[in-house]
Amino acid sequence: MRLLKCLSCMFIAIMFLGINELSVSAAMKIIPGYYEDDLRYFQNEIKVPEEIIIKEKIKEVTYNPDNLREISNLSKEQIYKMLEGNNLQALAEDYYEMEQKYNVNAIFLMALNMEESGHGRSSLAVYNNNLGGIKSRNGGYASFESWSHCLEYIANLIDEMYLSETGSYYNGTSIYGVNVKYCVGTNWADNLNVLADELLAKVEPNTNTNTNVMIMHSF
Repeated sequence: MRLLKCLSCMFIAIMFLGINELSVSAAMKIIPGYYEDDLRYFQNEIKVPEEIIIKEKIKEVTYNPDNLREISNLSKEQIYKMLEGNNLQALAEDYYEMEQKYNVNAIFLMALNMEESGHGRSSLAVYNNNLGGIKSRNGGYASFESWSHCLEYIANLIDEMYLSETGSYYNGTSIYGVNVKYCVGTNWADNLNVLADELLAKVEPNTNTNTNVMIMHSF
């Protein structure tokens, strides 16, 4: 009777944890137990089922010039440290948010701004808040309310016009495809890749979590 009561308690606990019939066998694998005195005594320890254990994941810090839709997996803190000594460090949080909002790689956005604004020091960046060499409809250079406003304009532009199949300037999701219309006839893409490589060299593990970091790039 004692054995039956223990077994009953065990299965009630399993049902409470939301385990269906198909996952009972998996749950049993992580319930250590033993029988003593000819099955007269049963001891067990209920643990969290294998299916709902959240395992520590290895995040890959990524820059793939062949697919700018691949997000970087960088944290705000990592971006801030990567831009140390750079005027664009003020936009660290914005780069993180724009990547999440528009699904455009943050390292690409940083490299684009660095190339087009002289690391935030060009006269266009200082007086027009223009970090992307953006032209206005009248043929001159556009002005923006702030660097944050300009960055969002660029992220939205790249997302809708360059990386979306319905975009007017779509030529694939690679940086080379973007180069065709964004900056015609230059080594723009190669220059951005060099800057991206320099940024990747500054990546540090995220100290706020136990997440490991692997740097992934392909160029």
